[in-house]
Formats: sequence, structure tokens, C-alpha cells
Amino acid sequence: MNGGRQPLRIALVTRSFWPQTGGAEKLMGRLAIGLQERQAKVQIVTAQWNTTWPISQDWHGVSLTRIPQPKQRFWGTLCYMRGLRNWLREYRESIDIVYVSMLKQDAYVALREYRRHRPIPVVLRAEGGGLGGDAQWQDSHWLGRVFRRTCRTADAIVAPSDQIQQELMARQYDSDKVNRILNGVPIPPQRSPQSRERARQILSTVSDQWAAIAGCTWIVYTGRLVVEKGLRDLVAAWPLVEREFPGAKLLLVGEGPAQATLTADIQLRGLEESVLLPGSFPDTRDLLAAADLFVLPSYEEGLSLALLEALAAEVPVVGTDIPGIREVMNPQGSRWLARPREPAALAAAILDLLRNPDAAQSWARSGRRVVEQSYRMSDVVEAHWKLFQSLLMRKRGR
Repeated sequence: MNGGRQPLRIALVTRSFWPQTGGAEKLMGRLAIGLQERQAKVQIVTAQWNTTWPISQDWHGVSLTRIPQPKQRFWGTLCYMRGLRNWLREYRESIDIVYVSMLKQDAYVALREYRRHRPIPVVLRAEGGGLGGDAQWQDSHWLGRVFRRTCRTADAIVAPSDQIQQELMARQYDSDKVNRILNGVPIPPQRSPQSRERARQILSTVSDQWAAIAGCTWIVYTGRLVVEKGLRDLVAAWPLVEREFPGAKLLLVGEGPAQATLTADIQLRGLEESVLLPGSFPDTRDLLAAADLFVLPSYEEGLSLALLEALAAEVPVVGTDIPGIREVMNPQGSRWLARPREPAALAAAILDLLRNPDAAQSWARSGRRVVEQSYRMSDVVEAHWKLFQSLLMRKRGR
């Protein structure tokens, strides 16, 4: 409770949210539920990317508001920023703290609004690392320097990985404000052959396609279908895997702008029967429980929730040797880190696990222990709760 007087009132601002199901969206949703379980009063504010989505609704017991976001790229951003400013202005008397996903337009609006009026603590969360990350976006955007100057005035900034923390520090963010709070995921029940079969039976009822592959080996990717995830390399690597394991299926689960390109690659290589694009899943628990292997061939990652979810589900993982993945998989999984942008290296890592089921099972157990020790969602909620409380106490002290 907030000083014993009233629930802590938190606005979570994230431009993308459900029914979009990327890692950032999942994290913010789980955090909202976790904070509300702490008796906080949470309000999620996001963009209305599709006019069929309701402006207001209840999402798992959390109040959700969408700000209209026209499809025109530049104009849509301006409309969203203006709508977010108006919402923050209207509800500022009923907010104790604002938590903003990404160091971009949303952060700029929140900081500008709450520096001018009632001083409400604003906390920012840097979502990505490397070339696709928030720090690099500020380097390259034509207004990036303006946004960076404003973001440096935040009361606190959350860095969800070592790499992201280092990138912020290299750009002169205040070390006293940067808080390293690693991503986390719920820990599912321990995996067994029986739970794998139950999950496949559940999925087989979804469609004839899932029923037809129930008895096959499944290599799974979950996440956004975007170029920087290295999925074209995975498709290019697949003939090498299929040659040795002809019954295996590669499932690229998700949606995104690279879907048409991936479909063309699959057709060009004649892989329509073994490489499937089943769309997105709002909940991947059954999918991961049913998988034999998970692959994340990314070029850039912050700290991937999809990777953590696969490890927590006790699925053996192949990844690319980049900082955001290496941070989680070393030292236990370093044998299955492939050089990025090299399909042959990716295929070799996949084949190594498929040929060595005992090593795969041992790695899967080790991966789950890593998540249990360092990446629990309950720890993420606790760390945010303590950060928010400390900021409010500091404000009152001033």
C-alpha cells in the first residue's frame, strides 16, 4: 500500500500491447498483473493500432486504455503523442508514478508533461539492445538527440540486460538512475514425456494441420517475424537438417512484416511440407511444452523473453552467439551458440542436439535452472515494486 493511505496508482505506458504479443508486450502485461496483485491500482495505456480494438476494456482485471493511432506513419505518431499527452494531463491527479516502455516518443511525452505540471515520478524501460535497441534508435533518429536529452531527466531507467545497461552508460546516462532489472518469466510445471504428449493432444484439436504433425519432431521459433530475427537464415539452414531428419517440422510461430519474404523463401526451396507458418499464439505454453527444440537465430537481442520462456519450459535451445543470448546461455549452452548470419553453423548446432538426445536433455535441465535462479517473473515484480516505492519516498522527502 502507498504509505498506508491508498493503493499505489501506476500508469504503464506501452505503445504496443495485446493483441500484439511480442516480448515487451508480454513483460508489461505480466508486470501489470503482478503489481495489481500487490494491491496497486494499475492502468495500461497503449495505442489503438486497429480501429476494431476497443478504446477501453478490462484486461485480466487491469484497466486498459487505447489512444487512437492512425495508420499514416508520421501523422499517426503525432496523433498518438498528442492523445497520450492529453490522457496524462487529464488523469495526472489520479497517478502516483508512470512507467514507460522504450526510450522513444512515449517517454518524451510523459517527461515533458510531468515536468511542466504536477511532478510525478517517471520511470523509463529500455527494451532492446544492439542495432535494434533504444540507444541505437536515439543515435539514428533525426530527433534522437532531443529525445535522449529528455530521457536523461527521468527519475529512473530500467535496463533489462547487461548489454542494455552498458549501452546506456556509454551514452552518458546517469549511473545512479540506471537500474539493472533483468527480464523474467513465469516458471511452468516441470516437463515430462507425458506433459509433452498432453500438449500435443491439445494442439491437435486446434486444426487438421496440427493434428497431422503431432507425431513429428518439432523445431520451434516463437516471436515477431522480422528480418533481424535471422529467420531467413533458419529457412536456408533447414534443408541440411531435413536431409538427416526427414520427418522433422520447423514451426515459425508469429506474425510480422517478414512473413511474405519467408513464405517466398519456403516456396523457392520447396519446403512447404516441412516449414510451417501457423500464425501467432496469445499463449505459447502448450506450444513450448510440445516442442523438441527451440531456435532463436537473431542478429540483435536485448534479453529475449521467448528465449527465457523456452528455457523455463525445459526445451533445449539453439541460439546465435550475440551478447543478449550469450548472457543467458553461457556457460551451459555455449556449445549450441552458432555464428549469426551463417545458415550452415545454425544447422550444425541444431543437428548436434537432435543427434544427442542425452546432451539435449541435460542442457534443457540446466537452462531451466538458469531461469529459476536468475529470471523469475516474481523477482521482476518485486524489484519494480521496490524501485517505485523508493522513488515516491524520495519525492515526499523533497
